[in-house]
Amino acid sequence: MIFVFSHSAFFNRDSSQLFLFFIPEVRNRRNKRQSSYFIIVISILSLYSVSIIVVNKANLLPIARRLKANGKG
Repeated sequence: MIFVFSHSAFFNRDSSQLFLFFIPEVRNRRNKRQSSYFIIVISILSLYSVSIIVVNKANLLPIARRLKANGKG
């Protein structure tokens, strides 16, 4: 399911949407090995996206609001 979301966002070149799909999964994982695996997938896919977005709490909320305003969220 994770990979379905990541590939659809990857082909649409919508990197902000890609990160929004991945972040809750990483945050909910208690297993360190699994969460580091998802972070590696994020970094690999971000290399192929148009722009690499560094995600922190400061710029995550504006991205979520923008997607909701566009009707994607």
